[in-house]
Amino acid sequence: MQWIILILIGIIWLIFWIFSEITSSLSKASDIKNQKKNLENKRKLEFPDRVIDNSMSLLERNMDIIESYNRKIVSSSSSRSYRYYYIDNMTRDCINDICLAESKYEESPNNKYLSSWEYSAPPEWKVLSNEIKLILRNREKELDQIEKVDEMNRQKEKLENLIEKYSDLLNQFNEVVYRKVKTIDGYGEENWDAVDKEAIFLVEKIAKREGHSESKIKDWRKFTWGMPHEYIDLIPHLKNEFNKYYKVRQSNSINNTEIKSMSGIEFENYLASLLKLNGFESVSGTPKTGDQGADLIAKKNGRTIVIQAKRYESTVGNKAVQEVVAAVHFYNGHEGWVITNSSFTKSARELAGKSGVTLVDGLDLMQFSNFIKNL
Repeated sequence: MQWIILILIGIIWLIFWIFSEITSSLSKASDIKNQKKNLENKRKLEFPDRVIDNSMSLLERNMDIIESYNRKIVSSSSSRSYRYYYIDNMTRDCINDICLAESKYEESPNNKYLSSWEYSAPPEWKVLSNEIKLILRNREKELDQIEKVDEMNRQKEKLENLIEKYSDLLNQFNEVVYRKVKTIDGYGEENWDAVDKEAIFLVEKIAKREGHSESKIKDWRKFTWGMPHEYIDLIPHLKNEFNKYYKVRQSNSINNTEIKSMSGIEFENYLASLLKLNGFESVSGTPKTGDQGADLIAKKNGRTIVIQAKRYESTVGNKAVQEVVAAVHFYNGHEGWVITNSSFTKSARELAGKSGVTLVDGLDLMQFSNFIKNL
């Protein structure tokens, strides 16, 4: 009796299961039919005059849809919520629309990942997918390049605005740095490290005037990438402009009026450069205290020349000659020179003649190259 009951229960369950499956299948069929009907309605609405020309490839007859997606592409630097799959997702959405236009609803990737859909897609649809991706990626690269050029132009404009706004400081920069560069060290070398230091100092000064806080500027010193591009670009601009200024100053002769405006140190630096330009192998300064009557030590053709520099308003007298004579002995020099922008007294010339000291006055200085040749 129990077996009969169990068999009856099993039969009832089987009948119920079969009924459920039939009902589910009919429901699914109805859903598919309704979905297809909805897609057909959507197709008629979105592509009312669409004619499928099978003589053309999928790509050729759907270029209007592809171009509509191509116009939606934005550059890679623009804000997107799904950067990594951006082109893939755009390609998938484009194929969904093409499937709708072609009435190929069963081929549509819908919301699948493009790579998953491509795995089982028919060959011609895989080819189409690759062609669309290439078109969209090329458009993205084109927009990236346009944005890059636009950004460069914006940065250039910002830099030009800074240059124009602070032209007075930039002009002062060249003169300030020139003086520091021309300050020779004990080895006779110019101080070119001053260019970088002064360029950074000036950029920070301009940044302060532009309203940037001291704390932010300190952060820039640690992390240069945080500095706005117009300030980063200003540094090489300053250096390039100084190089031009330096070459002009070196090629132009300095008149007596300019020399008179120099300090004693600047005059010594000027003479050091002049000596180097005229073939002296090395020119070095002496200690500023305890120099024993010499300002510069110059070497040429194996001879050591001890030089005293006198930037004077009036004539130079005997004392300068006496000092350089003592300095020649102290520095084991071969000869002594006194160079001035002014002139020498009669007694100074007489003492120099008897002591073997060479005197270079303002007129000789203005024609220094010729003066050197005649020695």
